[in-house]
Amino acid sequence: MDDNIQNRFDVSILYVENESASRKKFSEITGKLINKLYLAKDGNEGLALFKEYKPEIVVTNITLPYTNGIEMVRKMKAMQDDLPVIMTLARNDLNYLIDTFGSDISYYLLKPLDSKTLFNAIKRCAEAIAYRRQLAQQDKHIKELSLAVEFSPDIIIITNTDGIIEYINPKFIEITGYSKEEIIGKTLDILKGSDVDLNTYSSFLSSLKTGKEWRGRLINKKKNDECYWASTSLFPVKQQITDKVEHFICIQEDITDWKLTEEDLRISEETFKVLTMLAQDAIVMVDETGIINFWNEAAEKMFLLESRNAVGKTLWDFIPSYVVKEIFESEIKHYKETCQCSVSGNILEDIAKKIDGTAFPIEISVTAIQIRDKCHSIAIIRDITERKRVEQVVLNEKAKFQTLSENAPFGIMLVDEKGTLLYVNPVFIEMFGYNHEEIPDGKTWFKKAFPEKDYRHEITENWIKDIEEPNAGKREPWVLTVTCKDKTQKTVDFYPVKLNSGESIVFCQDLTELKKNERKLLYITNYDALTGLPNRHSMEETLRQTIEVAKKGRKRGGLSALLFLDIYGFGDINAKLGPTSGDELLISTGKMLKNSLRGGDTVYRFGGDEFAIIFKGISMAEARLAAERIQRTINQHKFSIEYEKYNMYLSMGIIQIDGTMDMVTLLSKALNALYKAKKLGKNQIVVYQEE
Repeated sequence: MDDNIQNRFDVSILYVENESASRKKFSEITGKLINKLYLAKDGNEGLALFKEYKPEIVVTNITLPYTNGIEMVRKMKAMQDDLPVIMTLARNDLNYLIDTFGSDISYYLLKPLDSKTLFNAIKRCAEAIAYRRQLAQQDKHIKELSLAVEFSPDIIIITNTDGIIEYINPKFIEITGYSKEEIIGKTLDILKGSDVDLNTYSSFLSSLKTGKEWRGRLINKKKNDECYWASTSLFPVKQQITDKVEHFICIQEDITDWKLTEEDLRISEETFKVLTMLAQDAIVMVDETGIINFWNEAAEKMFLLESRNAVGKTLWDFIPSYVVKEIFESEIKHYKETCQCSVSGNILEDIAKKIDGTAFPIEISVTAIQIRDKCHSIAIIRDITERKRVEQVVLNEKAKFQTLSENAPFGIMLVDEKGTLLYVNPVFIEMFGYNHEEIPDGKTWFKKAFPEKDYRHEITENWIKDIEEPNAGKREPWVLTVTCKDKTQKTVDFYPVKLNSGESIVFCQDLTELKKNERKLLYITNYDALTGLPNRHSMEETLRQTIEVAKKGRKRGGLSALLFLDIYGFGDINAKLGPTSGDELLISTGKMLKNSLRGGDTVYRFGGDEFAIIFKGISMAEARLAAERIQRTINQHKFSIEYEKYNMYLSMGIIQIDGTMDMVTLLSKALNALYKAKKLGKNQIVVYQEE
């Protein structure tokens, strides 16, 4: 391996190769590169090691003793269909490549192995595995957030930009008496009470139109015309790249029993904790004397002190600056004089210290609020150690900065206040193909990188705005499509930071391969690797939608049908001829089923030798006829397996999708119908009937 390759990957690899010299060389190349390496000299040993240790990547020769590499990989894929596989082959092995089609090989490498090529293949597989782990973690996080919303003690409403209701949580139904069917698709006007203050309501509507946050109290109306007071917070949800408002989240707390004369929004302790738990910045609440009574998880990590130990101390124990103390006192004084919250106009930079005495730079903003008839101050604190480090490097050590940037793994560009491009690093040039002379200023760069006029105008406007704002560089990175010098397009994220000197530094990273892997993972999630048909996950998503359509269209005959089928006696065939022949039979059956359908109908591989078909807009009698037609088509076809001809027979179970059953119940009863058909013998069709 080249000396300049220093990466280490958090993966385990199984290498299957019959040549001992090749195994030794592979061990030398990857020994310090990965967590764990398993070596096997033939296909049988490779399968045994795979079953025992579950390696994350498999590298195998295409030809092996006993069980060859192709067959071994297929058996491994049957156990783990998303397994990354790197196939090695000699030039005289190229005639075997056709046999690998359908095996979902990640990369093919010619022997003898080139260390750099091998490194790049392992790197891309490791990146895909890391990204898959990331997606799994994100999915878990989203599910947790969904549960928090569903079980929230407050009313939560999501609308579009026209105020049309798109989502309500169970608390809304409990408080108002409206069902989802009665409220979804209606405007927020349906909740407007007759005694509502017109100025307040006008201010609320204005926020909807302008995309601004709004907080206040509204008099809302229940389904039975009874009115209730709601402490309301309205938040716009913006698209990350364009900053365009896409939705509004409205959070309401029923405060009917509270004092109606109270002017300021009361924040419940539990709601505050839920909102601050997910914050990346430290959030600290103190009383008028500076005593801490709330300390979120981000504060625990920032100051190395648990909440239970922080509560009761003063904020000045961690931020000893008299300037911060003066701001707190000023905010409290302002609130007492005006009875209004007032967030400080400027974000203050100062020095804080951890519990171990370590000093670090921070940004802090302060506001005073009233909670339970007492005045408190809330500080939002951000650790800016890394940003200060970068700024210091750029301001005071430009020569060192250039040295570092030329060896950085991401693109860097430096622009002065007039828009003149001062510097681009080698990775930037390699990434886009433009050198410094070809893009002397920002205007030229935007014209070349974003040739489409409307897209360029939108990006330029937001880019300048982001750079010029006092808090530039605090937004999420922008993900943009860039046209390179060779006219190819890349997906790149940009992170601009404005320095105190007035110059701006922009970091950029190529996400093209990451996006490709993302699309591939999406395909893997929804399609069966063996047959190429939509899988069980895809079927369940479609079935949910079909049930909802059936519910709405029941009176108009908008019905559909679900058909489950399997290959009669498939287990015996698979045992007799082997899994490879069984796979060929499943692939052929899937193709014939797909070709037998009407337009708009879809066949899915449910699992094993079981398939499912969703017939759209069809009666039960018509579904039965369609099933019989499919059965005849399969019966008349001769399947060629191991140079022999076989007749195939299907067992089928059918159920009507009329919107009266949920998905789980529907699947259970459809499968019961299938199993009854299997018990009756080959070529049987059972239509589910309610007993």
